[in-house]
Amino acid sequence: PIPARSRAKIALAKRDAPRIMTRKQLDQSCEKGILALVIGIVVFGPLATGAVRPIDFLGIQALTALALMLWILRFWINKNHRLLFPPVCWAMLAFVGLAWFRYQGADLEYIARQEFLKILVYTAIFLLVLNNLHKQETTQLVALLLLALATILSLYAIYQCATQSDYVWHFRRPAQYAGRGSATYICPNHLAGLLELIAPLGIAFLFAGRYNYTFKVFLGYGCIVILAGIAVTMSRGGWLAAGSALALFFLLLLQKRQYRIPAIAALLLLGATTTIAYQKSDKLQNRLQKMQEGGSDAFVGARPAIWKAAWKMWQDNKIWGVGPGHFDYRFPKYRPQEIQARPGRVHNDYLNLLVDWGIIGASVAGIGGLFLIGGLIQTQRYVNRASKDIGANRNSNRSAFLLGSLCSAFALSVHSFFDFNLHVPANAVVAAVILALAASHLRFTSTRHWINDRPGLKIAYTIPLATAAAFLIFNGLQSAREQRHLLQAETAKTITQQIEQWKQAAQIEPQNFQTLYNIGEALRHLGFHSAENTEENLETAILWFQKSSKIHPQFAFNDLSIGMALDRLNRVDEATPYYEEAVKLDPNQHEVLNYMGWHQINRGDYPAARKYFERSLEIKWWDNHLPLNYLNLLPQNQNP
Repeated sequence: PIPARSRAKIALAKRDAPRIMTRKQLDQSCEKGILALVIGIVVFGPLATGAVRPIDFLGIQALTALALMLWILRFWINKNHRLLFPPVCWAMLAFVGLAWFRYQGADLEYIARQEFLKILVYTAIFLLVLNNLHKQETTQLVALLLLALATILSLYAIYQCATQSDYVWHFRRPAQYAGRGSATYICPNHLAGLLELIAPLGIAFLFAGRYNYTFKVFLGYGCIVILAGIAVTMSRGGWLAAGSALALFFLLLLQKRQYRIPAIAALLLLGATTTIAYQKSDKLQNRLQKMQEGGSDAFVGARPAIWKAAWKMWQDNKIWGVGPGHFDYRFPKYRPQEIQARPGRVHNDYLNLLVDWGIIGASVAGIGGLFLIGGLIQTQRYVNRASKDIGANRNSNRSAFLLGSLCSAFALSVHSFFDFNLHVPANAVVAAVILALAASHLRFTSTRHWINDRPGLKIAYTIPLATAAAFLIFNGLQSAREQRHLLQAETAKTITQQIEQWKQAAQIEPQNFQTLYNIGEALRHLGFHSAENTEENLETAILWFQKSSKIHPQFAFNDLSIGMALDRLNRVDEATPYYEEAVKLDPNQHEVLNYMGWHQINRGDYPAARKYFERSLEIKWWDNHLPLNYLNLLPQNQNP
């Protein structure tokens, strides 16, 4: 007979069985939900022109917040849910803490907040993938979906190049990108940055993956299309990065005896194809020739000038940097005369990191990068040894993925010397997903990276995750309201409707100095070109410019526009200090010098006006008609 105590345990187990199954099913549903959300993020970003627009990044932000909430549920549903936390995660959390600290004391709070949100999203996605999507089936699914996405985008890019299409969805690309493939991105360099991340994964699966020959034929076609997609972007940084990644891949592959003959054959075929394509294509030859000549239209000659200005900026802010995302807004003071447009970023992610975050931020990020690369190398060696134990000639999808991800990281690190792909949200997210999937393999090398569940730890996990999700949701809702009015302002039929939409956006987000400036500039335009309420519009415009200047005092065009409004109001002497401040803030900007010359005409000082106009033409001799027109009208040697 069964003892009474045993019968009680059996009865209790039968009673709890449905509840246990329900917990397991809920946990699996949460895991699948996180997978679906991550896939949605990875696919949405590239299709939404790289998610570089704030309105598009909101989609990634919202999906990330939902995934964090599902992760919190997993902690409480699954009693055995553990946390994988290798050293790179500690470095990432340290950088998030530094970003929060810098955001709190930033000069431009709005810009620093946007930068902090991106860092928080990328970190959250990395941790989500690392701890929830580490199954081998999941890794292969995500990798193959990325390959399918890259193939489709490459086909679109090839179509754009073949048909000379200048459109991306309903957007029209700038003329400087004519004849280049960019797929759903606006800038072809950013598409190259995405494709060079994904291409090594496909090539690694092709050579070292455990797939049948039929599937590998499709993989081969996909890899060829992706490499062709990189070629038609005409991105020299993309070519160099992809070529470096392929060189590293075949170098590592040649060390394995069973792959030497296929690798050598592939290298010869790739080299022959590249040589023939270069000889037959005038576009490729012209593109490389422009790089050697430093053509300004290709922006190659501009990069060293931007780097030199960025280096000077860092020299003045060595420890902490200028602030999160602040480079573009501090650039005018350091502007070299050959750079008249806004550079946006440094076009070198390493130098950009140093300028924005200083030595402290660069050190934390550098330590995290070393932890990450060291972990990938350690895992690759472990997996290779495990494969040898199974069989010397046996392929492994796990080993192939790690090899491909290592080459992807190398491609990204090379391209980061010449562009800012890590500041393109779609590319940063894809990089975070690939590297997180690779880092999750550290669980095979050691048990010390696991944080076991202990009493109270669930609450310790829940609080930061819930705080991050709440912060993303709250700021996302606020930004969505602001962006709705900003988009309506872009499509407004009249300038009055445009001003009204901007005012509503400014009420929601009063720290966005660009919106305040836009309102002032629209009112100034009305004051200059409308006979009604001229004085009232100009006076009101000055107030808006002053509000914008209070938030961003280094923006020269606030002072310039105030001076122009005062000139129009016949308060010429009162306008002079504003023009002088504008020239001081942005001394090498041709438009600032043009309007300073215009102000000198209003003052009656023709020699001074001539000096500013000539200086403007010295800086920009092309497409700069205003100083030419005035110089032809000015007396040569006398004032009126």
